[in-house]
Amino acid sequence: AGEDSAARAPAPRVRPPRAEGEPPAEKKERSSSSAKPTKPPEGEGAAAARSEKEGGSGEAGDGSRAAPKERPRPPAPSAAKAAPAAGGAKPPEGEGAAAARSGKEGGSGGAGDGSRAAPKERPRPPAPSAAKAAPAAGGAKSAPAAPEEPKDVMKMVHQAAKRAQQQQRQFQALVVGTHTGAGKTTLLDRWLTPGGGDVKDVKPTLALEYKYFKRPGRGAVAKEVAHVWELGSGTKLAKLIDAPLNEATVRSTVVVIVADLSKPQDVFQGVSFWLARIKERLAQIDKSIKAKTPAATEIEKLRDMFSKRFGEKHPDNVAGKVRHTGMGVVIVATKFDHDAFKNKSPELKKVMAKALRFLAHSHGAALVYHAQKEEPTLKNFRDLMNHYLFKVGVFKSKNASPNDALFVPAGLDSFKEIELQGVSNVEDADAWGKVFSEYFGDSTLALEGGLEAEANVPLDPNDKYAESAVDEALKQSEEDLRLKREAQSKEKLETRRTPAAGPPAKGAPPVRKPSVARDPSKAAAPPKPAAPKPAPP
Repeated sequence: AGEDSAARAPAPRVRPPRAEGEPPAEKKERSSSSAKPTKPPEGEGAAAARSEKEGGSGEAGDGSRAAPKERPRPPAPSAAKAAPAAGGAKPPEGEGAAAARSGKEGGSGGAGDGSRAAPKERPRPPAPSAAKAAPAAGGAKSAPAAPEEPKDVMKMVHQAAKRAQQQQRQFQALVVGTHTGAGKTTLLDRWLTPGGGDVKDVKPTLALEYKYFKRPGRGAVAKEVAHVWELGSGTKLAKLIDAPLNEATVRSTVVVIVADLSKPQDVFQGVSFWLARIKERLAQIDKSIKAKTPAATEIEKLRDMFSKRFGEKHPDNVAGKVRHTGMGVVIVATKFDHDAFKNKSPELKKVMAKALRFLAHSHGAALVYHAQKEEPTLKNFRDLMNHYLFKVGVFKSKNASPNDALFVPAGLDSFKEIELQGVSNVEDADAWGKVFSEYFGDSTLALEGGLEAEANVPLDPNDKYAESAVDEALKQSEEDLRLKREAQSKEKLETRRTPAAGPPAKGAPPVRKPSVARDPSKAAAPPKPAAPKPAPP
């Protein structure tokens, strides 16, 4: 064992001394290649030690050196390592570097015959992703992105309001009365107040007032909005209905005509006036629509729609006896419990009931009585408004008893049931008006002057907002306007009296103006002689 260990120990490397006169050993030139320098030759002991580490004993049984074991080949390089681009060749490698690279790639660097093995073909790199766009032709740079437009706050608010409006369904109610104090405001306050109840401190309506209320929508509609317009001063301001009732709102408007039963002599004439005024306004709207679109038949379509709602198989409707206005109309007779009407005889109540039923049925309208202290009458009115505004509910019964609160929806009455003794023609409005005047007397409504009576309506009847400076300015303006109108009327009168001078006829001699005789006393005096200039000194 001691001898084997001594044999295996490497022998010390001793450089022999150089003899005298022997030239020094020449240095080998380094290779111009970039390969690493080769290792110096190993001694017998170092080779034996390395051979024992790699594969056991360094020699075979016969004393010859054993061949080294073949090392396992490393795995093929991944596709991530791309091949070098064309044209970018590497510098030539030295023998040592080539052998080392060959050993790394596939084990030994040469074949069995000593020739150099061909390098393995590396996989091509993957194609570039589509996200990286190719440069433009000619090397031109792509155009810069357009700058983002600044946000317009008002435009965003307008769009939001428009979207909210599209999610709402709009309706409109126009409430008019036969005269001041008919009970419109009380009726509306009870209708719009949740739960109804008594209304106190009711203020008179001045001109045209606006209210609204909302309710949850149905289906895709978020909300339903009802716009309510109330016209004051009875029939004197009838022209003001042109503002809320126009081309845009005629399809979704219902008109409520309020008649005061405490003044029974004015009921028939007042309701007839408003029915005629509604027809007149609808004719104006129809004319305005046809001026823009001659082939338009909007009002005719509305009349056909309400005719179908009234009942296509109704005998009076089939015979053409019902004159539909083209919009929903509800006639409300208020103050049913007032002493002025409550104490009337049953015969007078019967005449009143049948006269109102005639006006409602002949125009395709609904009729209802209302009393402030009777809750069922408010429910009947609310049901009718929900039916016309929100298209809710269908009526199959009526209450036509003259001693009770009437409730007659449109389409549930007939001329045969309305017949009254003394009325020669049940379909004639003049015959009904004549009989009504015989029972209740002549009307006190000043309708003879037409719509010109509105100029006499006081702007502030109770002088609640009186201001002396404003009143003086108003009086002065009214006086100036009166004088201007008088001057214009006089000028028109003189123009009518003086014949207009036309152009002279052809061939007629020219008309010479008469010469004006001059007064000799007024003749121009001769010019005075100029004063002599003073002589120079």
